[in-house]
Amino acid sequence: MSLKETILADVKAAMKSGDSPTLGVLRMLLATTQNREIEKKTKKGDETLTDEEMLQIIGSEMKKRRESAAVYRSGGREELAASEEAEAAILLKYLPPQLSKEETERAVKEILARSKPADIGSAMREAMKELRGKADPA
Repeated sequence: MSLKETILADVKAAMKSGDSPTLGVLRMLLATTQNREIEKKTKKGDETLTDEEMLQIIGSEMKKRRESAAVYRSGGREELAASEEAEAAILLKYLPPQLSKEETERAVKEILARSKPADIGSAMREAMKELRGKADPA
């Protein structure tokens, strides 16, 4: 079952159970997915998104929620920040387990050891490619 099919099944389950917060987040995610499929169809002729592309969309939406929560919190709007964090928690279910800080540091050190010391830029690109979706880029 692809990630999109899983999300569609969860939308149906949320509708049946009356879980409106989850339903709202998943519908937003599907709308974003449809927009990306339309963009892909016009550019490449194929509209099917891979699971990796779906993970990128979910990661992007997670980042938006976290940034919004931080802005709300700095503005003293704790209830809105909590709402954004709740939405981020719903989206988190669809991302693969994140690496811990220590595991991320170990993986980056291994990549840096394989590359030339003067070519830090390409080493970081390789690290970002290898750890995409598994670790927080920050």
